[in-house]
Amino acid sequence: MDPPLSHPSLDVSGRFFVVTGGTQGLGLEIAKQLKQCGASGVVLVSRSPSKAEAAIREIGDHCPSSTCHAVFVKADMAVSSEVSSIVPRAVEELAKHCGSPIVITGVVNAAALTARGNLASTTPDMFDSQFSVN
Repeated sequence: MDPPLSHPSLDVSGRFFVVTGGTQGLGLEIAKQLKQCGASGVVLVSRSPSKAEAAIREIGDHCPSSTCHAVFVKADMAVSSEVSSIVPRAVEELAKHCGSPIVITGVVNAAALTARGNLASTTPDMFDSQFSVN
């Protein structure tokens, strides 16, 4: 179990956030802390719906008394048309749970891609995809 914050140093009460890469690792931990610090809604952005379901449950378990809603928006950060649709889709998903109006007040870009290789084995496509996401 994660140690709780002794004194949340950030008050984000009533605010809504988008967290790319929010279904695992650093993104998930940031989403949990945003909820604990009073966020009204957290949108997890990822390519994986199955990871999102588990992450939303974990966020709920982390701070069960919170009124924060965690929702999921599927998007690939390497595809610009998907990136540009994240905020409108996030607002739509949050409105289903929180009502309107929804204003996204913060974005955490925690999505990352790491392709393992050296100079000789890294293809141009691997290089491009890392730079488009990271």
